[in-house]
Amino acid sequence: MGRARQERQGLGGHGDLHSMAIEVKGGKNVSIEALRALRGVLDSDAAVMAGLIVMEPLGPTKACDFHRFMADAGDLDVLGMQFPRMQMLTVPEILEGKRFDTPGVAGRVLAQQKILSPF
Repeated sequence: MGRARQERQGLGGHGDLHSMAIEVKGGKNVSIEALRALRGVLDSDAAVMAGLIVMEPLGPTKACDFHRFMADAGDLDVLGMQFPRMQMLTVPEILEGKRFDTPGVAGRVLAQQKILSPF
């Protein structure tokens, strides 16, 4: 399991270091155990978000089960913007340019807008 670390700028101008746990699974038979392990990382406060990368798209039933499990982890609220705490991407999606939905630059821009225009 890997970590993506990101410095988030708070409203007071202080940066906080947060992380997203990343798990990569290959093969055609990816088990929901991979999601349970990621959820354990979230529940232990070791990361604020978690992402699973799989080699190939899951079948429709398994994909539905995985998405339901990930939705139970809830969302991360950053200045009123919601980001799913658990997310999944396939390698083909990544090669097409899709990325995890994280509060990167968008969160900083929104924070600056709220500071400059509080009403």
